[in-house]
Amino acid sequence: MALKFYFDIVFHSDQGEISGPVIANQVMPVLHGAFKKLDGTFALALPNCLPNRKSGIGNKLRIFTLRLSDINALVSAIKDHFTVRDYCEITPACEVPEDFAGPWVEYRRYRPSNKNAERNSDDAQAPLRERRILTAGEQMLPYFVLRSTTNQHGFSLIVEPREAQYAETEIVPDSYGLSVSSRSFAVPQLP
Repeated sequence: MALKFYFDIVFHSDQGEISGPVIANQVMPVLHGAFKKLDGTFALALPNCLPNRKSGIGNKLRIFTLRLSDINALVSAIKDHFTVRDYCEITPACEVPEDFAGPWVEYRRYRPSNKNAERNSDDAQAPLRERRILTAGEQMLPYFVLRSTTNQHGFSLIVEPREAQYAETEIVPDSYGLSVSSRSFAVPQLP
């Protein structure tokens, strides 16, 4: 099952009132809520964040899906949110070219271990969680600063862009539209 359609949410941070990363941090919970409520398959891409290239999230998010009707439902669900309405532009839906042969990018959720699940070790290395956070910082992986609606704790949703070989498999993103290690998938790298 290939992802056939996509659209962009472009941030308008040139007004000086609010920056691109702040807009991204406010749009992501809106998308997350819509992804959970809607009966569709939505995959998130960060077109400005490519493998082996250090950069921030940039000025847009791209959403891929299987059906055009899923895009219409998603746009209807998010367009009236004040951040999307006032600080973003939603581009018209586009179709992925049928003859698209690559390149492909996997946007994988990068997870530092949980503090409570930390491995006890007598060696001199830093704990796994600390090492993974340092690695994410050194690689300048893009991230969103979010707040859990369940417990109101803040957390960083870190994304690791990876080069990928496309394979026609079932696409099952997490509730943020990202690939996870147990359910890997890639999206087309389009301009």
